[in-house]
Amino acid sequence: TDCEGMHSILYPLMRREVTVSGGRTMIEMGDRSVDFSDNFKLVVVSRSSEHDIALSAKGFVSPVVFNMSRDALENEILDLVVRNKIPETEERLEAVRLTEKSL
Repeated sequence: TDCEGMHSILYPLMRREVTVSGGRTMIEMGDRSVDFSDNFKLVVVSRSSEHDIALSAKGFVSPVVFNMSRDALENEILDLVVRNKIPETEERLEAVRLTEKSL
């Protein structure tokens, strides 16, 4: 599905604003509580390369532009992994990249 924008009803889902009630993990979607799985992943696709992401959504959205070179895409994915899984190495990775550019 092609996405033109993010509806604010998705924000609690993207932020993973869950509650636990009676042993069930729930999330509020509009005026309803629905079951939530920690394995749930949301992928939103747009054909537009111009991402106009609302300021209120930028903190929990990771845009990936697929019309970039393979090297640029690899670097973007590596940045996301490092930032989310091992943030203490992000500065060292940036220093290595700067060194590579100067060679």
